[in-house]
Amino acid sequence: MARKKTRFMLLDLPDDDEVENSLSSECEIVKAILTSRSLGTRIKHFRFTSLKSLEDHDIYEYDPKFVHISGHGSKDGISLLGGEVSWRDLAEGFLLPRLAALEPEQTRILFVSTCFSEHGVNRLLDFLHDRFTGVYYFNGDEVPFADALTVAAMFYRRKEL
Repeated sequence: MARKKTRFMLLDLPDDDEVENSLSSECEIVKAILTSRSLGTRIKHFRFTSLKSLEDHDIYEYDPKFVHISGHGSKDGISLLGGEVSWRDLAEGFLLPRLAALEPEQTRILFVSTCFSEHGVNRLLDFLHDRFTGVYYFNGDEVPFADALTVAAMFYRRKEL
């Protein structure tokens, strides 16, 4: 039997308190929601806790319909153990080589769930504008974890926001 195409790409960049306290990350919860809907075979879940692990990861091209990024964002990028990945480096170094170009009539949605996500989206789209047809993000500088989880759960359960 042929392997099902990846429909969801989850980029999980947990902050130090999630790692240190062994807390569930937002992407782990999104993965659980999708798996409970029998979509688990169509998920590619990347979890990077350090800058080094993000930089040293193998490159394969994917064609997901949804890309979800969560982590501890700032105006400059996303914090990881041992450093911060800039929005530009995240776009050019990680996402661009892993996202297939869109075919005509094809859609792909980016969901950025971080503090300063509006700023991050603007920077990401400087380099990825031709890889997405729609974007969801938070327009406030700070996003409480519970709010991010609630919105993500509603989004992936296809409820109106």
